[in-house]
Amino acid sequence: MIPKHVGICIAFALFALSSSIATAGGMIEKFCMWSTINGMNGMMSGKEYKCRDGARMFEERETTMSIGSMKQQQKQRSVRHGGMIYTVDLT
Repeated sequence: MIPKHVGICIAFALFALSSSIATAGGMIEKFCMWSTINGMNGMMSGKEYKCRDGARMFEERETTMSIGSMKQQQKQRSVRHGGMIYTVDLT
């Protein structure tokens, strides 16, 4: 079993590598990945899905931020294509 921090580093490295190669017209043209978001000493959590197909990228992110008794939830979808980013907040 791969430790959690190593898995996150591997996922980030693959995402960064695929982004640079795909935009440069290299070998990786399409990929999809799921990841979990845990950070800020437990104040932020959620999940994220990213998919790239050539120059287009689709992201779906659902996060919850908690500070004391306040809680904020966000769910959004983004599409990047042709130098533009289109984002819809689903909450």
